[in-house]
Amino acid sequence: VSTQSTGESIGGECVREGTPEATCSCTEEGECVRFMKEYVDTIFDPTMDISPFSTLKERFNKMCVLECGRKEFSRNVTTMRVSQMELSEVVFMRLAANCATLLHLAYQDD
Repeated sequence: VSTQSTGESIGGECVREGTPEATCSCTEEGECVRFMKEYVDTIFDPTMDISPFSTLKERFNKMCVLECGRKEFSRNVTTMRVSQMELSEVVFMRLAANCATLLHLAYQDD
């Protein structure tokens, strides 16, 4: 992910400002919140299918390298887990795969 110096939103995505240590600066307030809520809802819905090559997955990968994306993902997963104590195998595997992706991308970014 290239570091943006403008802090502007590109295609509705959060981008960084200035230095690699900078946190996400969304010009469209709540973009990370809205996207991660929808994405986590999709993960927890066993009737939905998330293709590894979809634009949804690509956008998730881009959000994972941003602090606001990681924070919102964890916040939404926690909220869903509180209300759904029992997970189907499909949902569990999706959740495990997405958590692994998030950790891998965050590690690479650091």
